[in-house]
Amino acid sequence: MQNGKVDIGTRGEVFRHAQDLLHSGQIRDCIHMKIKKERGWYVAECSKDFARRQKARNVQTDPTGYGGPSWYSWPECPNDCEFYERSEDFTKSALAKEIHDAISTKPLDRVVSLCQRFPVFAEELAKRGRDRQGIEVQDEYDVQYLFRAMLRIEFDDVRPEEPTPSKAGGGAKLDFLLKNERIGIEIKKTRDSLRDAQIGEELVVDIERYAAHPDCSSLVCFVYDPEKLLDNSSALERDLSRKREGIDVRVVIVR
Repeated sequence: MQNGKVDIGTRGEVFRHAQDLLHSGQIRDCIHMKIKKERGWYVAECSKDFARRQKARNVQTDPTGYGGPSWYSWPECPNDCEFYERSEDFTKSALAKEIHDAISTKPLDRVVSLCQRFPVFAEELAKRGRDRQGIEVQDEYDVQYLFRAMLRIEFDDVRPEEPTPSKAGGGAKLDFLLKNERIGIEIKKTRDSLRDAQIGEELVVDIERYAAHPDCSSLVCFVYDPEKLLDNSSALERDLSRKREGIDVRVVIVR
């Protein structure tokens, strides 16, 4: 969530807000409450079409309908719903078991999820009451510092600055290696001198180099772009995220 708006293009954010609605009592832990994709964005809705709809004030809409939905709403469950059946596991019933299992158990997806949540993490650490100085992200090293803390919550063995085999005249270091999970992590933060073309060129070189690492079968390239310096982040993610040269690459760009 950025600027108080839920990113409805991300299933995880829509589900997390649905959980907030569940805790507030606006929706119920019913097996018929589902998160599904419609026309490029995700919605929370009752599969029995019995819940009322409440206009969303925390979603960016577009009156033209080109840049997003012209209207968006959240469900509101009636207390006397005749279709209500309590879910034993709201996550499984809302997302479907196979999606829940993938999110919960696949280490690569867990790392990607941490990348997507980083802006929230950074925003919270920047806030600190009682006249105490918060932690502000100013450069790439700050991103690495904070992201390592996030990784340590999820994974036991997080190895920083793992050397890669020398190639084409020199070696390099992965920012982090999850050796047990065989996942390498490379972190970048945009700046005036590091925009679309430069980021793309660096990532291509990194991917080629890190593919030779003996303990790295997957690579997450996390790009933090809080100033929105990238003009076409979606294209970078789409063009570079793929399985290649024996390595599964995920490029994740967040703002």
